[in-house]
Amino acid sequence: MGFGGKVVLGSFVVDEAGGMSARATERPPRFSVRWRGRRIGVRLERDRIALHASLGMVPSTAALLDHTMRARSLEAVQRLSSRLPAGWKIAVPPDYRVNIEAEMPLAMPPTAIGLIAEVARFILELDPFLDFLDEVGLDPDGGAGSAGGGGADATAPARPG
Repeated sequence: MGFGGKVVLGSFVVDEAGGMSARATERPPRFSVRWRGRRIGVRLERDRIALHASLGMVPSTAALLDHTMRARSLEAVQRLSSRLPAGWKIAVPPDYRVNIEAEMPLAMPPTAIGLIAEVARFILELDPFLDFLDEVGLDPDGGAGSAGGGGADATAPARPG
C-alpha cells in the first residue's frame, strides 16, 4: 500500500515507487552522513553520484609530543593512494585535511534504495582505509568538520583494541 503521493526529502522528491528526482534548485541535490566520526558528502549529478570523505587531519608538528607523527602520517597517505579503488582520488590540500573523492554511476531513474546502496558500498570499501589511518594516528576529528551540515549519524561502534 503506497502513501499516495510525493514526499519532499531534503534536496529530493521521492515518488510512491521510490523514484527520485531533484527539487528545483540551483545546486545539485546533496546530503551527508557521518561514518566513524568522518563526514561523507554525497551529491547527485545526472546519472552519477559524487562522494567526498574527509578522513582526518595530518597532525601539526607544533601540537605533537612525537615529532615523527606528521611525517609518518604523510607517508601513510602516500601509501594509501596506491591502494585506492579505481576512480578514487586522495588529496591533502594546504589545510592538511585528508580527503577522498569518488564518482559512481547510478542506475536511471534513480531510486532512494539505489542511492543509499551506492553510499553504503562506498562506506564499506572505505572502512579498511579508515582502520589503516586510525592505526597511523591520523586525527579523525580534524577531518570531521561542520561544513555542509551535520548529516545523519551513522557512526559505527568503537572497535576493540
